[in-house]
Amino acid sequence: SGVLKCVVFQQLIKGVDGNLIPLFEILDVTEPVRALIQDANMKALRNFMDQNPKQRYTTLDCMLIRLFAEGKIDEATVYNYGNSNKKEWLDTQIGMVKRGIIPDYVKIPL
Repeated sequence: SGVLKCVVFQQLIKGVDGNLIPLFEILDVTEPVRALIQDANMKALRNFMDQNPKQRYTTLDCMLIRLFAEGKIDEATVYNYGNSNKKEWLDTQIGMVKRGIIPDYVKIPL
């Protein structure tokens, strides 16, 4: 963890138009993140990312909601690639987007 600056995970998924689009997760390695990595505390690291979406900790689930809000993927794709342990959170976020309420983390430039 001492030399890491950023970790990016990327996966290509099929969009509503049939084209492949990137789904990614971004983790800027800050001192708190470095400490969690050194302790191999991945659950705490995931919680940290979930609780700090405005600090360029983009989780796959947040990215899925962003793509859904932009009309690039459909609801089924969100559930297919989303964290099944966070189904209630995904339900809430999808419901907000359907009502025209865009979550703050979607508005943050990547």
